[in-house]
Amino acid sequence: MVADLADARRFYERVLAPLGYRVCHESTPGLVGLGPADRRAEPRATMWLRAGEDASAGTLVSFTVADRATVDRFHAAGLEAGGADGGTPALRPFHADYYSAYVIDPAGVTLEAVCHRAP
Repeated sequence: MVADLADARRFYERVLAPLGYRVCHESTPGLVGLGPADRRAEPRATMWLRAGEDASAGTLVSFTVADRATVDRFHAAGLEAGGADGGTPALRPFHADYYSAYVIDPAGVTLEAVCHRAP
């Protein structure tokens, strides 16, 4: 849930753009769905923002991406959109090719972009 749907939408449109996401559902008041721009079949939205009084702080949402450059672009876009740095793009100790970055949205939700492939 997000306290301010309009602000959250602006933030998520910017931070998820490097992943190829766009707004694809807005038919219900108080609900915005984002999903891969190239997806044509339902369900197109894979990330939903819902207006509510309590933001979902403490949540981690992870997006698997195809390459490390996308992780880098995601992180830069998140900071430019007003997110906080939760972890710069780097290899992580989860496995040899786990390359990820973290951005914390204005409500405290942590977003991760991760690539599991070797460069």
